[in-house]
Amino acid sequence: MLSILWMMGALCSFCLIAIGARELSGDITTAQLMALRSIIGLGIISAIILYYRDTRLFKTQRLRLHVFRNVFHFAGQYGWLLGLTLLPLAEVFAIEFTVPIWTAIIATLFLNERFTSKRLFSLMLGFIGVVIIVQPVLKSLIVLR
Repeated sequence: MLSILWMMGALCSFCLIAIGARELSGDITTAQLMALRSIIGLGIISAIILYYRDTRLFKTQRLRLHVFRNVFHFAGQYGWLLGLTLLPLAEVFAIEFTVPIWTAIIATLFLNERFTSKRLFSLMLGFIGVVIIVQPVLKSLIVLR
Protein backbone atom coordinates (compact mmCIF):
# COMPACT_ATOMS: atom_id res chain seq x y z
CA MET A 1 0.00 0.00 0.00
CA LEU A 2 2.83 2.38 0.82
CA SER A 3 4.41 1.75 -2.59
CA ILE A 4 1.15 2.76 -4.27
CA LEU A 5 1.18 6.06 -2.38
CA TRP A 6 4.81 6.69 -3.35
CA MET A 7 4.01 5.95 -7.00
CA MET A 8 0.99 8.26 -6.94
CA GLY A 9 3.15 10.97 -5.40
CA ALA A 10 5.79 10.49 -8.10
CA LEU A 11 3.20 10.67 -10.89
CA CYS A 12 1.65 13.79 -9.39
CA SER A 13 5.07 15.44 -9.12
CA PHE A 14 5.91 14.56 -12.73
CA CYS A 15 2.62 16.06 -13.91
CA LEU A 16 3.13 19.18 -11.79
CA ILE A 17 6.65 19.62 -13.16
CA ALA A 18 5.38 19.27 -16.73
CA ILE A 19 2.54 21.72 -16.22
CA GLY A 20 4.69 24.17 -14.26
CA ALA A 21 7.50 24.04 -16.82
CA ARG A 22 5.05 24.59 -19.64
CA GLU A 23 3.49 27.58 -17.89
CA LEU A 24 6.84 29.12 -16.94
CA SER A 25 8.47 28.56 -20.34
CA GLY A 26 7.43 31.98 -21.61
CA ASP A 27 9.00 33.75 -18.64
CA ILE A 28 12.21 31.82 -17.89
CA THR A 29 14.69 29.77 -19.90
CA THR A 30 15.11 26.00 -19.88
CA ALA A 31 18.39 26.39 -17.97
CA GLN A 32 16.59 28.39 -15.28
CA LEU A 33 13.88 25.72 -15.12
CA MET A 34 16.59 23.09 -14.62
CA ALA A 35 18.20 25.11 -11.84
CA LEU A 36 14.85 25.62 -10.11
CA ARG A 37 13.98 21.93 -10.42
CA SER A 38 17.39 20.93 -9.06
CA ILE A 39 17.18 23.27 -6.07
CA ILE A 40 13.70 22.07 -5.14
CA GLY A 41 14.72 18.41 -5.57
CA LEU A 42 17.87 18.87 -3.50
CA GLY A 43 15.82 20.52 -0.76
CA ILE A 44 13.31 17.67 -0.65
CA ILE A 45 15.96 14.93 -0.69
CA SER A 46 18.03 16.75 1.95
CA ALA A 47 14.99 17.13 4.17
CA ILE A 48 14.23 13.40 3.91
CA ILE A 49 17.83 12.43 4.68
CA LEU A 50 18.02 14.86 7.60
CA TYR A 51 14.69 13.62 8.91
CA TYR A 52 16.11 10.11 9.13
CA ARG A 53 19.39 11.55 10.51
CA ASP A 54 21.47 9.28 8.32
CA THR A 55 24.22 11.44 6.83
CA ARG A 56 25.87 8.33 5.39
CA LEU A 57 23.36 8.71 2.54
CA PHE A 58 25.28 11.81 1.39
CA LYS A 59 28.50 9.81 0.91
CA THR A 60 29.52 7.65 -2.04
CA GLN A 61 32.32 5.32 -2.95
CA ARG A 62 31.63 5.78 -6.70
CA LEU A 63 31.84 9.50 -7.34
CA ARG A 64 32.96 9.10 -10.99
CA LEU A 65 30.04 6.79 -11.73
CA HIS A 66 27.60 9.25 -10.13
CA VAL A 67 29.04 12.13 -12.16
CA PHE A 68 28.84 10.06 -15.37
CA ARG A 69 25.21 9.10 -14.67
CA ASN A 70 24.25 12.63 -13.73
CA VAL A 71 25.71 14.13 -16.91
CA PHE A 72 23.37 11.91 -18.94
CA HIS A 73 20.49 12.57 -16.55
CA PHE A 74 21.04 16.33 -16.85
CA ALA A 75 21.10 16.13 -20.65
CA GLY A 76 17.93 14.04 -20.67
CA GLN A 77 16.11 16.38 -18.31
CA TYR A 78 17.22 19.40 -20.32
CA GLY A 79 15.88 17.77 -23.50
CA TRP A 80 12.63 16.85 -21.76
CA LEU A 81 12.07 20.39 -20.45
CA LEU A 82 12.98 21.87 -23.82
CA GLY A 83 10.54 19.46 -25.49
CA LEU A 84 7.84 20.55 -23.06
CA THR A 85 8.25 24.12 -24.21
CA LEU A 86 8.36 23.37 -27.95
CA LEU A 87 6.00 20.44 -28.53
CA PRO A 88 2.36 19.74 -27.69
CA LEU A 89 2.04 17.88 -24.37
CA ALA A 90 0.49 14.83 -26.06
CA GLU A 91 3.62 14.43 -28.20
CA VAL A 92 5.98 14.89 -25.26
CA PHE A 93 4.23 12.20 -23.24
CA ALA A 94 3.96 9.89 -26.27
CA ILE A 95 7.70 10.16 -26.83
CA GLU A 96 8.21 9.64 -23.11
CA PHE A 97 6.33 6.35 -23.39
CA THR A 98 9.18 5.05 -25.57
CA VAL A 99 11.30 4.63 -22.41
CA PRO A 100 10.24 0.97 -21.93
CA ILE A 101 11.13 0.30 -25.57
CA TRP A 102 14.62 1.74 -25.12
CA THR A 103 15.00 -0.02 -21.78
CA ALA A 104 14.25 -3.40 -23.36
CA ILE A 105 16.65 -2.76 -26.24
CA ILE A 106 19.46 -1.57 -23.97
CA ALA A 107 18.88 -4.46 -21.53
CA THR A 108 19.20 -6.88 -24.45
CA LEU A 109 22.42 -5.26 -25.68
CA PHE A 110 24.20 -4.68 -22.38
CA LEU A 111 22.65 -7.03 -19.82
CA ASN A 112 22.25 -10.11 -22.02
CA GLU A 113 18.47 -10.15 -21.58
CA ARG A 114 16.65 -12.56 -23.86
CA PHE A 115 14.86 -10.96 -26.79
CA THR A 116 11.79 -13.16 -27.19
CA SER A 117 9.07 -12.96 -29.82
CA LYS A 118 6.61 -11.74 -27.15
CA ARG A 119 8.97 -8.93 -26.23
CA LEU A 120 9.46 -8.01 -29.89
CA PHE A 121 5.68 -7.98 -30.43
CA SER A 122 5.09 -5.75 -27.40
CA LEU A 123 7.87 -3.37 -28.47
CA MET A 124 6.42 -3.13 -31.97
CA LEU A 125 2.96 -2.46 -30.52
CA GLY A 126 4.38 0.27 -28.28
CA PHE A 127 6.23 1.84 -31.19
CA ILE A 128 3.10 1.78 -33.35
CA GLY A 129 1.19 3.51 -30.54
CA VAL A 130 3.78 6.28 -30.36
CA VAL A 131 3.72 6.71 -34.16
CA ILE A 132 -0.09 6.96 -34.10
CA ILE A 133 0.05 9.76 -31.53
CA VAL A 134 3.04 11.65 -32.93
CA GLN A 135 2.16 11.12 -36.64
CA PRO A 136 5.59 12.05 -38.07
CA VAL A 137 4.61 11.30 -41.69
CA LEU A 138 1.57 13.56 -41.54
CA LYS A 139 3.64 16.37 -40.04
CA SER A 140 6.33 16.05 -42.71
CA LEU A 141 3.65 16.28 -45.42
CA ILE A 142 2.25 19.43 -43.84
CA VAL A 143 5.71 21.01 -43.69
CA LEU A 144 6.35 20.21 -47.37
CA ARG A 145 3.23 22.11 -48.49
